[in-house]
Amino acid sequence: MTPHKKLVKQCDDLWIEIIKLKAGYRSEISGKTRDMGYALASHHIVGKPNYTLRYLCFENGICLEAEHEHHWGCHHGSQALKERIRKQIQRARGEDVFERLSLLKNNQLKTGVDIRVIKMFLQKELKKLKEEKRAS
Repeated sequence: MTPHKKLVKQCDDLWIEIIKLKAGYRSEISGKTRDMGYALASHHIVGKPNYTLRYLCFENGICLEAEHEHHWGCHHGSQALKERIRKQIQRARGEDVFERLSLLKNNQLKTGVDIRVIKMFLQKELKKLKEEKRAS
């Protein structure tokens, strides 16, 4: 694995943890939790063609139950199931969530940005969230 790919993987892992932590390790659609024995997944609400949508805009992340809501509901299920999950995401995040996030799709924050800086930002954010959870 190249050093760049390794950094991208580390950033992906940090982002995944941040989204789950922000949701309290609970599906934002069904309320299922890891304590109930459900696997959870962090999902990008809209595509991630740039670093803004992939790592920096946490509004683009949602915590879902891994198998039914994420795997089948977002990626491999029927069109009807995908549409149902889409509507549930809109109820959870606001009717205009897809429009708001789509405005960031053309952001060119990918070229010329040092992924190491993004990794440091994600590490700092995760640390801050963990400290806030401990304090509450």
